[in-house]
Amino acid sequence: MHPASLRLVTLVVAFGGLFAAMVLSLGHVLDLPVPCGGSHGCATVAQHPASKVFGVPIAFGGVAAYLIIIFLLSCLNHRSAKIVLLAITAIGSVVSVALLIYSYNVIQATCQWCIASGTMMILLLALAVVLTRIRQPIQKLSFAWFFGLGLITSAAVGIAAGQMQRSANMPPISAQRLANLTVDDLVDPAKSVGPDTAPLTIVMFADLWCPACRAIHQSLVDFQQANPKGVRLAFRHRPLSGIPGHEQSGAAAALSEIAAEHDQFWPFIEAVFTAPQRLTREGYLNLMQRLEVKPAEIENRIADLNDPAVLRVWQDIELAERLGIDATPTFIVMFEGHELISANLRILPRILNSPIVLAKLGDSISSNNGDSHPDDASELIGE
Repeated sequence: MHPASLRLVTLVVAFGGLFAAMVLSLGHVLDLPVPCGGSHGCATVAQHPASKVFGVPIAFGGVAAYLIIIFLLSCLNHRSAKIVLLAITAIGSVVSVALLIYSYNVIQATCQWCIASGTMMILLLALAVVLTRIRQPIQKLSFAWFFGLGLITSAAVGIAAGQMQRSANMPPISAQRLANLTVDDLVDPAKSVGPDTAPLTIVMFADLWCPACRAIHQSLVDFQQANPKGVRLAFRHRPLSGIPGHEQSGAAAALSEIAAEHDQFWPFIEAVFTAPQRLTREGYLNLMQRLEVKPAEIENRIADLNDPAVLRVWQDIELAERLGIDATPTFIVMFEGHELISANLRILPRILNSPIVLAKLGDSISSNNGDSHPDDASELIGE
């Protein structure tokens, strides 16, 4: 390949890496989930403490590295520029590979944008090695290339940001799929708390290995306990067993159903979500023992596809798939048992803080025999 063409290819790859790093950075800045296909691993990685160093997202470092690489490509005929380019791409490649290995083995999730950024950095390292070996001066690239690629990258980032914003504010379940649902379809009495006469019911489809489910669980429990006659909280299983890091979520769901047979469903859920770290299979079994749930041959039960507990999990999964739920947590909010609205983590606080919800909760509290409880959802679940 001609040296000038090689320089142009390197520039294009650098702008591609910059685009991936900027999308990841936007997710942090705007607190929005980046588009990640069906795996949802990007959100898991972004929410992990390891995604930041001293409070600064690692993705910011990627943006800085790519900007430096692009600058170096503008003055590549200086020998020192080639050496710095080689050093930065080498360090960036090592860091990218290390982060991907950590993500897969420790966080147990994969982020497509992280993989894309890492791939671009490794490719840039290979190109930098070739460029460094070229001794003769390389024809400079026109400023128009930098400007044009910068403009295209900025437009692509803007489109991605708009898509992220629309996706975050879009109800996760279409109105058509909600239209024919009833309370009985959504609420399993064994996995709900609060009166069936409550004006507000919140149904959460969750995975017991889901960090976001873990984060919101206690706030929802506190909200229900603060409004004991006005709010009913219901749990439905949506184990994402096909995603790396969630392999045990199906077995955990079955164990929770066994716990429910002993009136220990909510203690089991609370213990799982408040554990210092996600439990292993052995950890779940030990938890069952601590809850004094000792049905014979637990292992055999959760391995038996015809076991009642396993079948109840599959009923939840079939309902979730019928509704098109492929991410957790996903919520369905019911008003007076018939008005249904679906929500994600971004939409739910707005629903719970809406005037109609606060009015319904106020009515239920005023008839609560003089008991005093906060009726403002914002006290418990913030924007």
